[in-house]
Amino acid sequence: VRVHREYDKFIEELTSYFPHEKDGILKFYGECWKIFNALNSLELKSLEEPLYLFGQFFQKPLECLTLAYYLPQNAGAIARKYIQDPQLLSFIDAECFIVSTVNALQTPMINASMVLCDRHFGGINYPLGGVGGIAKSLAKGLVDQGSQILYKANVTSIITEQGKAVGVRLSDGREFFAKTIISNATRWDTFGKLIKQETLPKEEENFQKVYVKAPSFLSIHMGVKAEVLPLDTDCHHFVLENNWTDLEEPYGSIFLSIPTILDSSLAPEGRHILHIFTTSSMDDWKGLSRIDYEAKKQVVADEIISRLEKKLFPGLRSAIDFIEVGTPKTHRRYLARDEGTYGPMPRSIPKGLLGMPFNTTSIDGLYCVGDSCFPGQGVIAVAFSGVMCAHRVAADIGKLELSHSIAGNCLQVERLEKKSPVLDAMLLRLLGWKGNGFVTFTKDIYEKLSFSLSYLVQTSTTANHPCKSFLFPSKSKSDSHDVAPVCGGALASIHHHHLGPQLGLLIISRRYCRDLLQNTVLVVAFPAALGLCGAYYDGVASFGFSVHGCAFVVDSIITLFWLSNLILDLVDSLERVMVLRPRFICQSQKVQVHLGSSLF
Repeated sequence: VRVHREYDKFIEELTSYFPHEKDGILKFYGECWKIFNALNSLELKSLEEPLYLFGQFFQKPLECLTLAYYLPQNAGAIARKYIQDPQLLSFIDAECFIVSTVNALQTPMINASMVLCDRHFGGINYPLGGVGGIAKSLAKGLVDQGSQILYKANVTSIITEQGKAVGVRLSDGREFFAKTIISNATRWDTFGKLIKQETLPKEEENFQKVYVKAPSFLSIHMGVKAEVLPLDTDCHHFVLENNWTDLEEPYGSIFLSIPTILDSSLAPEGRHILHIFTTSSMDDWKGLSRIDYEAKKQVVADEIISRLEKKLFPGLRSAIDFIEVGTPKTHRRYLARDEGTYGPMPRSIPKGLLGMPFNTTSIDGLYCVGDSCFPGQGVIAVAFSGVMCAHRVAADIGKLELSHSIAGNCLQVERLEKKSPVLDAMLLRLLGWKGNGFVTFTKDIYEKLSFSLSYLVQTSTTANHPCKSFLFPSKSKSDSHDVAPVCGGALASIHHHHLGPQLGLLIISRRYCRDLLQNTVLVVAFPAALGLCGAYYDGVASFGFSVHGCAFVVDSIITLFWLSNLILDLVDSLERVMVLRPRFICQSQKVQVHLGSSLF
């Protein structure tokens, strides 16, 4: 199947092989486009920044809810909703394997959508001068901004003091200290080798229970005579012979890139470069003598060349001018990656991206970035990981920008990344990478928040309002609550309920809420997704969020939030959704709000 730049041509070719599945193909790839368009419409920063999340949610609520809906889902499960043909499902497995080196059932739907759509939206491109040009451009940008890059500098440990990362130590004994340490090593290398601790942090233990190291690769670089390749040869190929079950097996499938198809400057005239790679385990290369190691490299390379001759390029072997073979040991040595791994792989079918760790770690001052962080493997994903980490660090260290005023005689200081310490603390716990899984407020934070527990909310109207009722998303009828008619101008006293070992809070601001009883008052939180919900009341945006049993309403009571089918589906899809259901009871001139909670 040729993956055309034009989406319609690709669909036309794919459906020519599976005409009976045309409707399913359109629906599956249509969902991919829905996710991609939502991603493409947002300003992508760190998902660990609550102020950014709130801003994006109120600017693009439908797009945010779309992404939240798909966050816990995998591509294979979505494909099986629409497609029954096992051959076509195997093709989608192969599509996802190219993205993540695992099948569709183990590939997050969001990750798959990013790649499967971007190849048509932006095209599959190749940097002139080779992929090394990307690294060189990044390095130049750092130097231009006043940074210094140390080459051939082997970091052997991250220095910690009183539980905080404060610097790094090199193999030659030199030490460098900084406020912030960012590790681009895998999490296995970071916490298994660079951090000198007897026991892993709890968060890293949990990560390693869910994810294992993906296998490494065997790489073959060849220089060949140009005439062995047909004139219409494409740059990128994925080769899988007749047996679909070999997809994830070592050497079962072959990736092939020919960069000189797009950039002839990379090789002498009349020559092409072939980069071939296939999955390979470190275990296959352990315990070999130097002679046996070199012999095995030759045997495996010969087998792969024979397969390419049979499938794509007859006479390939005789056209080879140069060949170099790299094994998982090569990747481990030159890339400093444990077992030569290319990132994390779920032990079983994951819940989309919900299990992936973010940039923040349990060690203050230490951040992780790269393929073992959200959103995972692949150039697009790790680039996003870098952007997320940069914004999170900028918010934490309080990056400042200095600029002159219009008059030119006054220096203005502007904070590029704003930060809310209280919201940050709660969101990091919500994401599962700070604390013990429960909310644990310091005395200082609790005192700042607890004033709202008994705050009186004064409505600003004197009119009576009709009774309203609202059926909350739940399994039984008994979970619905009514709003009884109450005279306007009544006071609402907020009663605090302790939810087991956790805190149960309802925070309401001083804002007057006009026509309060015309609307259903509810607090819905999505802790496993965006961690927030919102509404527009009288032209004013309000929002709420929950952290393992703590519900918060900020700026105004959340009102007028009619749950669409999308939101209902979102609620049903999440593992942990805390819904606090207010019940209004008429007591002369007072309205009591009793908080009941349900975890489903």
